[in-house]
Amino acid sequence: MALVDLVGEQLRTFPAAMVERVVIGSATAQEIAAEIEGWCAEHLGAPVADAWLWRVSVGCVAGLSLEDGRRVVVKAYAPDRSPERIAAVLDAQRHARSHGLPAAEPIIGPRPLGRGHATAETVLDAGRNPVLHVEPDRSTAAVAWGMVTQAFRGAEHLLSLAPPTTPGGALYPTPHSPVFDFESTAAGAEWIDSLAAQARTVTDAFDAPAAVVHTDWRGDNIRVTDDGTSMEAIYDWESLRLDREVIALGHIAAHHSVDWSGPAEPYFASAEECLVFARAVERARPEPFTTVEWRALRAAVVSGWCYTARCEHALASVGADDRRFRMRERLRTDAGLLLD
Repeated sequence: MALVDLVGEQLRTFPAAMVERVVIGSATAQEIAAEIEGWCAEHLGAPVADAWLWRVSVGCVAGLSLEDGRRVVVKAYAPDRSPERIAAVLDAQRHARSHGLPAAEPIIGPRPLGRGHATAETVLDAGRNPVLHVEPDRSTAAVAWGMVTQAFRGAEHLLSLAPPTTPGGALYPTPHSPVFDFESTAAGAEWIDSLAAQARTVTDAFDAPAAVVHTDWRGDNIRVTDDGTSMEAIYDWESLRLDREVIALGHIAAHHSVDWSGPAEPYFASAEECLVFARAVERARPEPFTTVEWRALRAAVVSGWCYTARCEHALASVGADDRRFRMRERLRTDAGLLLD
């Protein structure tokens, strides 16, 4: 399929094109496709033959077949991502590959594209999307999450340019997309903010050294073998951060089952299912978590839920609610089971 057609499909679903305007500087399919195709011709030395992927989230991602036979993934970043930070991500990706983790191989980047910069990497097309609230997929993914952190022990300097997961003094991380405006949609979210503040009281008091963690570990960012017993691919290395391992695990457990990439509705794991995921990570560690660590981890699950609930509320406030948005419901029913 032509890239312009894939971009057009996306724009028909999300006509505001907020991310595309920030990243590419355009809101028309023709101009967006032309920017990507021109970048490939200049920096990869081959025209685009066709496209098989166009995804928009924090940035824009294109899966392309070039006329010289190569298949590549081009990632376009917003201008707030510095070239130095993007280059650090590529170095971290190479580090992961050198330690046996299934990561795509960087080809080139960062190079200017639109209002920001872009990279290209080889296609890593292996395995299937896991279903993380069932076994063995859940345990395989949990163990692999811990393996990523272990692979970067002693290499924390590679993430020195990554921003903190949550700015100091803030209840929430900076929203991952410009479509979520927390400030202007604060009315009616007081109950969410109250739970977030309770959780932050616990997590802020927890003291532990920073480790390299993957902060977006969900079914659409990893792949497993058909039988679910081994990891085949890990994506979204831009989500590596320095954070306390236990806190990061709580945030991951909070969202691990939510997969928006397939035809099925996303599943929002219960409090107990989130803890089951965390216990699977714990079993692969040399030492079990302490009582203090478990308390902080449970609070981090609630903190993660509150962030997504705030995203849902922000969309609902501007008339873009969706029956599939179930995190507010989960937060109401299960937060009390995790907070002391």
